[in-house]
Amino acid sequence: MNDVVVEYEISKYFGKNNKTEKLHCEFTPVYDGGTKRSGFGFVIDNASITARVIDASEYPLDNVKDIVLFDNNAMVVGRTFNVDLDIEPTDKDELIVPFNPFIFVDGDRSKEVHLTKMKPTAKANQKGYSEFAKKYVTGGNFPFAMNIPIVNFKVSEEMKRIDSEYPLFIKWVEGDKSIEWYKK
Repeated sequence: MNDVVVEYEISKYFGKNNKTEKLHCEFTPVYDGGTKRSGFGFVIDNASITARVIDASEYPLDNVKDIVLFDNNAMVVGRTFNVDLDIEPTDKDELIVPFNPFIFVDGDRSKEVHLTKMKPTAKANQKGYSEFAKKYVTGGNFPFAMNIPIVNFKVSEEMKRIDSEYPLFIKWVEGDKSIEWYKK
C-alpha cells in the first residue's frame, strides 16, 4: 500500500455545449518507501486525446492511450508533472477523476497495478492471475491500490499492515464506504 504515492489535481475546461475539451493535470509523487522501483501512468478510458503536452513538451499522439510519467519514483519524489490534454468534446459527467491511474514494477509494463475493478492497459499481462487479482483486490477484498481524497496522507511503513495504523480501514474494506478511515 505504499509503493507509489502520488498527489494530483485535475482541472477540466469546457467549450461549446458545456462539453469537456481540455484537461490540465498535475501529478506529484510524494513517497518512495517501497522496496521495488515503480513507475506511474494513467489512461483516460472514455475520451479521445487530440493533443498532449507534458511539462511543456509536445508528445506525438499514437494509438496508445497510456500516459506514463516516470518509471522510477525514487528519482522524482517532489517533482510535479504537468500534463495538458486536448480531447474530443466529451460530456463532463463521462470524465470521472482519477481516470485510470496505474503503477508498474521494475520498468516492466506487463506488471501493472490499477485501482480496484479498473481495466488494465494493453501492455499488462494478467495471465495466471486469480479472478480477484484481475480486479486488483485480494481474496479478502483488500485493494491493491487506492484513491484517497486528501493530501498529506500519512503513509504506513513498508511491511506494516495499513489497518494497524488505520483501524477503520477494515470496516471500509468490508463495505462501509462512508467511513473516512484515512482520517485518524
